[in-house]
Amino acid sequence: MKRAKGLTRFLAMALAALSLLLTACSGGSDAVETTAGNPATYAPTQEGEPNDQPKEDPRLLYNGIYLPEVWPPKDVSKNFNEGIEAPYLSNIADGGMHPEVVNIDVGRQLFVDDFLIDSTDLKTVYHQATLYENNPVFDVGLDYGFHFKHGGMWYNEKKGIIEMFYNLGTGIGYAYSTDGINWTDEGSVFKFSDGAGGYCTVIKDTNAGPNDPQYYMLVRRSNGYHDPNGEEKDHEHYPTNIYYSYNGKNWKIVGVGPTSGDASSLIYNPFRDVWQLSLRRSYKTKPNVLGRCRDYLELPSLLDLTNAKDENVVFWLRADAEDLRHPSMQSFQPEIYSICAVGYESIMLGAFQMLQGPENKEMAATGIPKITNIVLGYSRDGFYYTRPDRTSFLECSEVEGAWDRGYLHEMGSVCLIVGDELWFYYAGYKGDQSKAGTSSTGGALHYCSVGLAKLRRDGFASLNGTGTVTTRKMTVTKGQKYLFVNAKADSLKAEVLDANGNVIPGFSMAECTPFSGDSTCSMIKWGDRDLSALSGTEFQIRFEMTNGDFYAFWLSATEDGNSNGPTAGGVVKLS
Repeated sequence: MKRAKGLTRFLAMALAALSLLLTACSGGSDAVETTAGNPATYAPTQEGEPNDQPKEDPRLLYNGIYLPEVWPPKDVSKNFNEGIEAPYLSNIADGGMHPEVVNIDVGRQLFVDDFLIDSTDLKTVYHQATLYENNPVFDVGLDYGFHFKHGGMWYNEKKGIIEMFYNLGTGIGYAYSTDGINWTDEGSVFKFSDGAGGYCTVIKDTNAGPNDPQYYMLVRRSNGYHDPNGEEKDHEHYPTNIYYSYNGKNWKIVGVGPTSGDASSLIYNPFRDVWQLSLRRSYKTKPNVLGRCRDYLELPSLLDLTNAKDENVVFWLRADAEDLRHPSMQSFQPEIYSICAVGYESIMLGAFQMLQGPENKEMAATGIPKITNIVLGYSRDGFYYTRPDRTSFLECSEVEGAWDRGYLHEMGSVCLIVGDELWFYYAGYKGDQSKAGTSSTGGALHYCSVGLAKLRRDGFASLNGTGTVTTRKMTVTKGQKYLFVNAKADSLKAEVLDANGNVIPGFSMAECTPFSGDSTCSMIKWGDRDLSALSGTEFQIRFEMTNGDFYAFWLSATEDGNSNGPTAGGVVKLS
């Protein structure tokens, strides 16, 4: 997960990155042949490199998933009536990609899907965020011109502040806070020299070295852009500019990426150390009229956009028949308006902006913002996302005069970790019905503000009730000694099984000291014994719970429960 340090070295690697990108896009691979479920070691064959020093296979992910030769996939279905299944949830014997042994070295292990579960009689329950009672927390007071549209919220550990990057159309604004509630607004800090930006996503590079760029930004040019010949581009083919910055205020352009529609965004996958461009497209060809969808481009470095060509882009995400329709707009087929995603513990956490209607013309005629609610999705390979709960995690109030009446937007950083909570910042629009029918938006996209919602840490889903859960076969390789849980229960205890399913002596349920109470980080103990002997072995854990909610478990090398997983927008230390 560590990258080469220094801008100079980045640039020197550009040619190598170019070669890798071409290989990936053509479906080629340098990996040797393997048998299913048993990834081979990657052995370089380039002239001058020794073959007797095997390197880590780049197709083997941190959690044990082994990627196919053609990656990213090029065969995602465009049939609205078919769900897009995540192959890592199916066993290899059934044609899937689920590893025979799950590696849990990285991050808290979350119950957002069945990836970790061998058997259970507990019920999975998904949870929604709780809105902060004094929303909105940030409002620049502009009728029009302040649009969050992804932006970014990142914790600056050196300065002890949360940094906010927002869109002003002609550039970006900057604000900061020491408590996440009260903000100091510095206004515009950077203007786009080549025209207005319709959408911008600011990403903090959590793997950057001290001499590397700390922030990257994707700016999708706004409507009305004209090419050098003076001809206006069609809505789906506007340029995407990439910028970088060392301090978040002074920016330099890297280059121009592939063309896209509005609401395009930038994602960094820390598990694979790759950048992902989420590009808006509309597919309106019958019989599968999908409307707004997402295309995908993967790059090893944003400092070289030489191969960011439209022909390297693949179809990625779309809505399907399970997505909810608005009660008063049943004829409107749901669409994915945008997505922002971030590494969180052991998963990529995605915030999907789901459009439920109406069409733009109707919105302009009424001056009422369109309905875009936020639904969460989860990925273990960075490409396939599951959305097991289609109810809205964050929802438009639809109340006249309310700051969040409609058109909710997720943040580029999705959430921050604050103590035992996850804080989700999001933008909403009040609209201005007095301007109805006067423009292409009719005042519906006026008066934007930022609100806050909170969720228990790891609290996306829990196993609920009284019963047991037995994990799949797992392994650790980094010397973890201690088992931790995030739970609220009358009683929760565990036993450890060996590769043959037998209880390991000394780690039985009877010898376990039960956990009782409510904690997001509590150690499970068997006397004074630790689990260091598990390193490099295959094992399972069986948990037994009474009247509880079980959110996550993980093994840690330290007694404070450090999980070694990505932390979304950062771990905030409030003043």
